Amino acid sequence: MQEFEVEGITPDRFLTKVRRFLKKGPLGNIISGRIENNTIIIEFSQLGKSQLFYRYDLTENGFRGNKIKEKIAFSHSMLRNQVESELVQVFKRLGVKILK
Repeated sequence: MQEFEVEGITPDRFLTKVRRFLKKGPLGNIISGRIENNTIIIEFSQLGKSQLFYRYDLTENGFRGNKIKEKIAFSHSMLRNQVESELVQVFKRLGVKILK
């Protein structure tokens, strides 16, 4: 997932919704998120640490996130696509429009 768009809420509120949603499932134990300097950082921590960095820009109705970099732990490389795919599904369930 390279780019996404969220309408109707702020980045902080969105991250709160993602955390609450993830706590209900198996990814809740390994995924966390935070915001630093207009960047949403999604972190995977289990047998290593991987991070996805999305710079966001506010729009009239919400915000748009663009992946600016990623740090993938060697131990996560084989599961990367599966975990990222599950993250995309979580975002979609929360009403996020995946652009790329």
